[in-house]
Amino acid sequence: MKNYPSLLAIMMLACFQLLQSCGKKCADCLPSPSLSIDAFPLINGDSWTYQVTDNSTGLKDTVMLYFGPYMSPIYVTGDTAQYHFPASVASQIIDSGTITISSSSTTTYVTYQPSSVNGPFSFLILDFPMTKNNTWTGYYPGDKMTVSNMLGTLQVLDSTYHTVYEVTRNYVTPGFVIQAVINIAPGTGIVQENITITTGPVTTSRTLKLLRSSLHS
Repeated sequence: MKNYPSLLAIMMLACFQLLQSCGKKCADCLPSPSLSIDAFPLINGDSWTYQVTDNSTGLKDTVMLYFGPYMSPIYVTGDTAQYHFPASVASQIIDSGTITISSSSTTTYVTYQPSSVNGPFSFLILDFPMTKNNTWTGYYPGDKMTVSNMLGTLQVLDSTYHTVYEVTRNYVTPGFVIQAVINIAPGTGIVQENITITTGPVTTSRTLKLLRSSLHS
């Protein structure tokens, strides 16, 4: 007498396989967390102090980036505000520039414009809301920015940050190259940047790590 699998067993196996298939499809379809501009602190009086390492010499310094207006924001249009930021070492201003915040119906752009290409976050543009695999064009035509990864945790010096967005930057043109990896933590801002800039025959490479911040709610 032949042993045939029972109808109930066949139905149970089919249901199990169907559930596995549905579960896989649903997991693939889950949206990635999104970082909104509201989680990126930019309030008058906020400051970030970074340890800056020259990767070619190993020399370290400390730079404070202070966010504040020239008395008040310089409004370019109704949807754009521009603020002044000085960068200082031992209370001495070493660089200054502007942060421009501009908005459309769906996107907010934050642009760092130091006075020189070697200033902090050299001509960096961040696009919000930020989701993994998002891409946009940076300050220069062909300056490609990509949210390349989301890190569950990231250790930077003595601090641990969670749900960290990793942005890669790649700009290559004859005689001028910028390559960088920027890490952004919700509620804190930029916690780390590794950047290499080549201008003609000269290449500079540095790493910025957040030492401390003073943020206002």
